[in-house]
Amino acid sequence: MSLPKMLCMAVFVMLGLTAQAQTYKLEGNTLILPTPITFKGSTDNLTTESNEMLAYLKKYLDSKPTVTLLRIEGHVSDEKDAEKAQKLSEKRAWAVTKALVKLGVDCKRLLPVGFGDTKPVDKTKNTRITIVNAELRNKPIGGLSSDGGGKTAGSPCEK
Repeated sequence: MSLPKMLCMAVFVMLGLTAQAQTYKLEGNTLILPTPITFKGSTDNLTTESNEMLAYLKKYLDSKPTVTLLRIEGHVSDEKDAEKAQKLSEKRAWAVTKALVKLGVDCKRLLPVGFGDTKPVDKTKNTRITIVNAELRNKPIGGLSSDGGGKTAGSPCEK
């Protein structure tokens, strides 16, 4: 290897710019996040701890151009009132979506949807944000509705 190539390679290694493939885990069409996206109390205000997962989602979408629509699902079960749970789930899905748009994710690739308390999984994981591949190459996956049966929280491309 020539000296200029070795020097260039050394610079890339020192700067941490070596290409490393990020691996992502999916269960069906659901992206499994390494840590959950969290909120401050019973609000739609994201915690600073969620910033790492937002960056993770942006990298995921950047690496998967065939995923043309990602559904951001809000689920809330710690509200006693089903209507309040529904509204909070929509607001949380919206907050995640807007944060991703601020990071540079194309608004057309995101669909915020609230499910309220209609999709419980278990007592410790009922209040959550779920990330689902909804469309590949602009076609709904499996012929299913892109919103997954939830209530759309709004259009991320509208101000």
